[in-house]
Amino acid sequence: MAAEQHPGGHDAVMAALTGEPLPPGADADSRDAYRSAAADVALLREQLGILGRVLGEPPPEPEAARPAPVARPRPRRRPLRLALGTLAVACAGVVVAGLGWLVVQGPGSSADDAAADSAASGAEQGGPAAGGKTGAGFGTLATSPAPGWSPRAR
Repeated sequence: MAAEQHPGGHDAVMAALTGEPLPPGADADSRDAYRSAAADVALLREQLGILGRVLGEPPPEPEAARPAPVARPRPRRRPLRLALGTLAVACAGVVVAGLGWLVVQGPGSSADDAAADSAASGAEQGGPAAGGKTGAGFGTLATSPAPGWSPRAR
């Protein structure tokens, strides 16, 4: 916004804002600028007065409206879900480990085959197999209890 300067160094808008009169030797252009600035300042004061009255009034009472229904929050099921998921993972791990143990320890494993082969070769030679076993390997039933074993010793 360009302020119009009076040739004598006076500003027409500033003079209208402060209410100062124009210098006595002002030309016609300066007087027109002063009148225009004075009209703008009067309009601005009127609008500011309206804003001041509106902002100074107490706020209007809100209409008594029915309160909005409050939705009940859903119960959080995260702890239950976490516990069941952990249980499922643990069960799967136990099943995998158990199946692995059964595969390794079951009949027909390579350890039983090696023990059977050495027992067979020892029987052919007429003596016990290497390692002192007579063919009864892990996983087979013994025909007699171990020495010193009794059912009450447990």
